[in-house]
Amino acid sequence: MRARAWFKVQSEASTMSEKEKLLKVNNFFNLFNFVDDIKLWGNQIIGQHQWSLLA
Repeated sequence: MRARAWFKVQSEASTMSEKEKLLKVNNFFNLFNFVDDIKLWGNQIIGQHQWSLLA
């Protein structure tokens, strides 16, 4: 469902100005509730050092 909505946003934004695109994308993501990584994954955000280990 969210993927379909995202593809719709992309499709509708294809003919918009840069400012209109940013507003549309921002409005889309504002529909989602923020969940802290610790609550969601039981983990802190991956730090720069940890990212380098994954590369």
